[in-house]
Amino acid sequence: MSGSALASLQSWYAQREPREQRILAFGGVAAIVIVILGGMLALRGSVAAAQARVDRKQQDVAFLQSGSAEVLAAGPVRVPSAASEPIVVVVDRAAREAGLAESLGSSEAVPPSGLRVRFNAASFDALVGMTARLAQQQGITVTAAAVERTAEPGRVNATLTLRSSASP
Repeated sequence: MSGSALASLQSWYAQREPREQRILAFGGVAAIVIVILGGMLALRGSVAAAQARVDRKQQDVAFLQSGSAEVLAAGPVRVPSAASEPIVVVVDRAAREAGLAESLGSSEAVPPSGLRVRFNAASFDALVGMTARLAQQQGITVTAAAVERTAEPGRVNATLTLRSSASP
């Protein structure tokens, strides 16, 4: 508040009767107490909600840790029918499931039982996820990769050489 506004307010207050001054003082103190209590209650609610989120996440971590030993002991998941399918079919299906169908470019066989695949303007995250799933579920690993970024963030041009571990 500026000096003149404060002086004006003090002058106005001094012109009030003593009874009105007591009521105004009590009302001002009550308003300050209400604002402080309201702020504390809001803060308490925020803290309680944050604590509930932390507790839930700790329970999730404990659950995941309890099951991780079993998952790791089980080893990679392999689809039994995948061994009978050509690698080009498996990779094409995986690319489509990962949302990379439009980015899928050329492919050529690389002996023995390998495949070189080109992706144009593909989502990097989807590409990494697809190759991880291929390795874990199908036993198909990346033996060589050439990745170039594009002008669009998160998109890459990539050439991957893949090999099936089920082959000789």
